[in-house]
Amino acid sequence: MYLFFEPREHFLAVLPKDGIAAEIGVAVGDFSAAILKFAEPQKLHLIDPWEYQDRADYHQDPNNITQSLADQRFAAVENRFGGEVASGKVEIHRAYSTEVACDFEDGYFDWLYLDAMHTFDAAIADLEAFWPKLKPDGFLLGHDYANHEDAEKMDFGVVEAVNKFVDRTGCDFTALNIDAYPTYILSKDVNSARYRAFLANATRHLNLVAEVKDVTKKTYSQTVARCSDGFVRVFPLFE
Repeated sequence: MYLFFEPREHFLAVLPKDGIAAEIGVAVGDFSAAILKFAEPQKLHLIDPWEYQDRADYHQDPNNITQSLADQRFAAVENRFGGEVASGKVEIHRAYSTEVACDFEDGYFDWLYLDAMHTFDAAIADLEAFWPKLKPDGFLLGHDYANHEDAEKMDFGVVEAVNKFVDRTGCDFTALNIDAYPTYILSKDVNSARYRAFLANATRHLNLVAEVKDVTKKTYSQTVARCSDGFVRVFPLFE
């Protein structure tokens, strides 16, 4: 696994251009706009239920907003990407991720970005549902590979879900960025031309910090450094 000191938006610039992509978990569409700008997909599917969920394991997540606010977010996303929807470049799916996954053929997507519910059960369900939908040389990116104190308060289980999925499938844990809520990248085929091109572009143009071997076999934690002036820096620890 290659560790980069870059914001997640910079990963988008080294993904395959003109691909078919999806963002699962859209919220207000800020990252959707970044995808369109930097990754330049041929087609982008935006998937989100925009629905309040009355469940104990989701109450602490700030994205679990009231239904009224969720409806406002959906309307704002429709308006924000109205031009792209009209042209066919963007398609919006107001649905739960695992329910809509079956609507896509296996091998349909060039890459995906998972940023939906962050509990272990939800994260592993999304990984299992969308992995077959990737092309044989596709990439799966996801947000919030985090287990610091604030993430634990929100019942995050992304780290455990990703590690279990990687160990079970044998896929490549390709990259991670240094961030309070990091983005991870999983690859289907490390022998493909697309993987080699991605890695060449990433190591050439992004700030590479280190290579971590056997990442899922290590204990991963995030150290939070708090300065007296209020500055906070979060960085990973692999043991």
